[in-house]
Amino acid sequence: MEDSNMQEVSPAPKELKGIEGWLAWFVYAALGIGGVLFNIGYFLKYAASDQILAAVICIPFIAVAIRALLLMRAEKPEGVKWAKIYLFATAVLGALELLLVPADPSGWRILLFGVGWLAYLFTSKRVRNTYFPQTKSDGGQ
Repeated sequence: MEDSNMQEVSPAPKELKGIEGWLAWFVYAALGIGGVLFNIGYFLKYAASDQILAAVICIPFIAVAIRALLLMRAEKPEGVKWAKIYLFATAVLGALELLLVPADPSGWRILLFGVGWLAYLFTSKRVRNTYFPQTKSDGGQ
């Protein structure tokens, strides 16, 4: 027999923490695939076509993306800093491409990729909770 006076208790909302959801998409897809693998592909493409300057530009992008990826997977706050550096440089590269080759729409894609993910890293509660947790000793500030 059920007691009609018992109220159903809903579970507490899950805390937004850990590499899940959009943060997982960013770490593994945007940094891992986009940041590392695509830039390696661009490096090989440019090196094969004797566009050495373009190939050399890919090397620091690959290095910073790898550093950000590894640090973010380990949930180290420095990973967010390196990811922001990578995304800012990507946005600048997109803007430069728009200025130098305005007919090529890939500049917009690169610029929006950098700016969009930067906005996510600056505003996400999951990023804040995962990489910059507040302790009780600091008053939650």
